[in-house]
Amino acid sequence: MTTTATTSITTTIITIIITTLGGELEVWVLFNHLCKSIITTATTIITTTIVTTTIITLARDQEQRVEWLLFVLGG
Repeated sequence: MTTTATTSITTTIITIIITTLGGELEVWVLFNHLCKSIITTATTIITTTIVTTTIITLARDQEQRVEWLLFVLGG
């Protein structure tokens, strides 16, 4: 929910900037790159949250949670 709101606000601000600058091609390229970065970051946050929540929910005790988290993190 927060990610969606942040993305929406950011998109609005960037659209205003693009409109102000006259919609130059370089600005659109920058906007496209920024949108991709926002989507990548949001996807990473959501995936990490889902994996962590699943591990915490399924693990029986604290020690098993730590082992699973280390496994997922590659440790």
